[in-house]
Amino acid sequence: MATSPYYAPCLHSCGLRLTYPRQYILVTGATGFIGAHIVDVFLSRGLRVRGATRSLAKGHLMMQSRPQYASKLDFVQVADFAEGGDFSEAVKDVDAVVHVASPFSYDTKDNEKELILPAMAGVKAILAAAASNPNITRLVLTSSFASIMDANRSAPPYFTYTGDDWN
Repeated sequence: MATSPYYAPCLHSCGLRLTYPRQYILVTGATGFIGAHIVDVFLSRGLRVRGATRSLAKGHLMMQSRPQYASKLDFVQVADFAEGGDFSEAVKDVDAVVHVASPFSYDTKDNEKELILPAMAGVKAILAAAASNPNITRLVLTSSFASIMDANRSAPPYFTYTGDDWN
């Protein structure tokens, strides 16, 4: 497979072919564990990244820790999914979206209300916003740790989740 400074083989299998230097990618949940790693891969490939986060303070901290990418990284604040988060501003001028953001907590009282419904609202919101921008040619959705989480088990480190634990 051909390589270039804009090609990310680790992400190619998910359908996001990164071969155009002009690409500007929105990553939701960019300040989270997985989102930050995705942002770093894109930046290391020379791509421009817009991070969507509920906290601009976290976005600014992330930018400060990556000064070499000051011209390639920016952040936009979005409302919590439970509050009807809107991505219409976040998708402006981007060519692709990687939707990583999803609510998660170990101490939920009602998984459906606190995790599933807000996650579904977030997916609907990002799909609606992406549909409004004809420049977006790729959209990647990730799952959540909540898809394997068993609320009846103790939180890690007391249990190691594997591929056998999908709920």
